[in-house]
Amino acid sequence: MAIGNDASVPVPSEEREETPETEQETDRAVEDRSGTVERRIEDLIDERVEAVETQIDDLERKLSELDDFTRISLSERRIQQNEENLAAFSDSLTDFAERTMAQTNHLEEQLEVQRMLIAALLEALDDQDVDVDLSAVKRYREERVATDTGDEQLDEAIERLSS
Repeated sequence: MAIGNDASVPVPSEEREETPETEQETDRAVEDRSGTVERRIEDLIDERVEAVETQIDDLERKLSELDDFTRISLSERRIQQNEENLAAFSDSLTDFAERTMAQTNHLEEQLEVQRMLIAALLEALDDQDVDVDLSAVKRYREERVATDTGDEQLDEAIERLSS
């Protein structure tokens, strides 16, 4: 048995090279081969494009996940910053309220001392039979809206001098 292209040994169609008999058959064979090469090139391009598209889809999905994480993270940071700002603002309001209350208490104490002093002076002047013109004070008190301010002692002193 001889090795080679013996007519008695069938050669698979992929390995067998057909020899065209006419020029037209030769042109068709060249076109078929070039068409096969072109198809193979297109198939390779399609495979690579498909792989690249798959990678792009994976990267877009990962980017989307990262974007979502970043937004959530940014929102959480903003919320935390807002909470810190709110706590600081609340502390400053508390400090302001405490200072204001202390100042108000101090002013009320000073007013009470002034009332007591004026009442004592008016009583002393009354005891000395000194006439004091309190008409301006009376007009002022009548014109303003009367509120209970704890002026009873001063009111009594003014009434005694007026009588």
